[in-house]
Amino acid sequence: MTKKTGIMICGHGSRDTGAVREFESLARGMKERLPDYLVDSGFLEFATPTIRTGLENLKNSGVERILAIPAMLFAAPSSPWADERTIIMSSLKYLAKCPSTASGSFLHSPIEK
Repeated sequence: MTKKTGIMICGHGSRDTGAVREFESLARGMKERLPDYLVDSGFLEFATPTIRTGLENLKNSGVERILAIPAMLFAAPSSPWADERTIIMSSLKYLAKCPSTASGSFLHSPIEK
């Protein structure tokens, strides 16, 4: 029997409402294209819902495996959030009752100084 899998779309977040709407559109599109999976989304900062909220939603839906997809264009090393994947994975560890997790790559490699 296969494990019930959830997909977490992780965005950085923005104070710009247009950027938030674009991310929400991406998340809706993923839900429509992946009807066999539970899909949720959230932001690291500046917008809601948060990544942690989305992960809790998936956990409460009974998923046994979460695939975290960082939907950020890049991670700038000069940013205090340069290693956003670590932050996402820490949130997954917080939800340790979901034993199987995996994380994808950023859409672009980190910018070199």
